[in-house]
Amino acid sequence: MGNTPSGSANEGGRSRPPVPATPATPAAPAAWDGPPVYAEAVPVEATPAAPPLSPEALSPSATAAPPLAHIVAGLRLELGLSGSHVQVVDQAVAELGLPAATEALDPTTPQYMQDLISWSAIGARTTESQTHREMSSGLSGPVGFKNGTDGSLDVAVNAMLSVKHPHRFLGIDPDGRVALTTTKGNPYAHVVLRGGGGKPNYDSVSVALAESALEKAGVSTNIMVDCSHANSNKDPNLQPLVMENIGNQILEGNKSIVGLMVESHLKGGNQKLPANLDDLEYGVSVTDGCIAWDTTEQSIRDLADKVRDTLPRRNQ
Repeated sequence: MGNTPSGSANEGGRSRPPVPATPATPAAPAAWDGPPVYAEAVPVEATPAAPPLSPEALSPSATAAPPLAHIVAGLRLELGLSGSHVQVVDQAVAELGLPAATEALDPTTPQYMQDLISWSAIGARTTESQTHREMSSGLSGPVGFKNGTDGSLDVAVNAMLSVKHPHRFLGIDPDGRVALTTTKGNPYAHVVLRGGGGKPNYDSVSVALAESALEKAGVSTNIMVDCSHANSNKDPNLQPLVMENIGNQILEGNKSIVGLMVESHLKGGNQKLPANLDDLEYGVSVTDGCIAWDTTEQSIRDLADKVRDTLPRRNQ
């Protein structure tokens, strides 16, 4: 039979691999004398109380910004949730009768706001997320899925196909407990064209191609156009030109475009968060560049004047 290698056996001419030695127990790490490596999770109700924001501080017409500690340094998530709820109820819904929209980003809290939300967006980077597709299948209203950051429509189409069916997944119940969530499916999903891959896709040819792809997939052919991002080459000053182009398409007979997204703020442009938060300019975006409110108002009025006589005859 010959010599058998140490640590192995030979049966019927077939050798078995050696049995691995039991690894030595690693030595215990040395004590850490520095600051804690992990932050302790603290329940929301146990966080130190903060002075509530006044209605004046929550108002978009306020002349002074809300306390910066609440916005950035404090990371007061519970204050942000309750404050945004108050803002939507008191100002958008109750005072103005204005439908409110949001990006459904956090899958654990959507139903806290959904009784106030008329429309939700799913961003280009989360349209492909199974978690966000499951969540969207149970949202109480229409959902717009953006095309991928590369400009591809496939991820949005697949999302629309997914969310129209019922889903079952782990979620949070109204009392904040982990629960098995069952949804009925959402038949009101549609696509949002935001451009991508360095190219816009709001022009009439891109819109026609999107209509064809959506019809072939058997999903809604309703289209919303995001006037920002790649559709404006990330230049907020180009957003009014995109709005003007969409108005022209409607005049020329387009029936699929049902809405626009515009990045707007009190003042135009954007700013980075400075080391000294007191240097922040109130009313200027700290994320994407925006057009100012007066530009927003003028652009919307111009679009309304352009399509006012055409819209009532669209479906005739």
